[in-house]
Amino acid sequence: EGRLLKELQGMRRTGRLAAIDIYLVEGIFDVLRLEQLGLRALGVLGAQLTPGQIERIIRIQELVAELDGELRFHIFFDWDDAGKRGAYDAALHLLKLLEHGHPFDLTVISAPAGTVDKVDPDTYLRGKSPETAGELHAAAAAGPLEFLAAYRLGTEPSKLDWSSVNRLRLASIARSVAYSLRDVDWARIIAPLPAADQHSGLAQFVALVSSYG
Repeated sequence: EGRLLKELQGMRRTGRLAAIDIYLVEGIFDVLRLEQLGLRALGVLGAQLTPGQIERIIRIQELVAELDGELRFHIFFDWDDAGKRGAYDAALHLLKLLEHGHPFDLTVISAPAGTVDKVDPDTYLRGKSPETAGELHAAAAAGPLEFLAAYRLGTEPSKLDWSSVNRLRLASIARSVAYSLRDVDWARIIAPLPAADQHSGLAQFVALVSSYG
């Protein structure tokens, strides 16, 4: 975090606008692998964000705001049970920061179809070029609300079939997600996120979350 904050503070002094992509990963080897590929990474050193780490993320958010910069966070945890739960909690923590802070984009990178269970970023990206890594990330990335819905439904974002989720089940998981962050304005949180097709299951889910919120 210290190096990234110094980099952003240097950008602030020069007045240079910045488009910043930041990957949140679990371990130090994951950080090193991403940095070898020229990507900025923050190591959580576990599967749960701490209050101190959230404060540093808020500081990053503030520094990018001073530059009127574009900020994108990518949660890239190990794809095992602990990592998925950690990614769920991290997504909620970051979404909460959208209520009043500088807007940013947020994705959750999951294990693509065909990869082994419990894949971690270090193993997954070993031997990959920066170009290949970017393509893999894009293919495996899900929006935060899509990921939260998939987690609640016990499936992968890439396997999420909205047509198989009945109305009451959709309402139930939307309520659970909304109540995970109490006393927040979900409309403010949702506003900067990419809009879903209005006739899609995701759009219905987003509307229900906002309503319950």
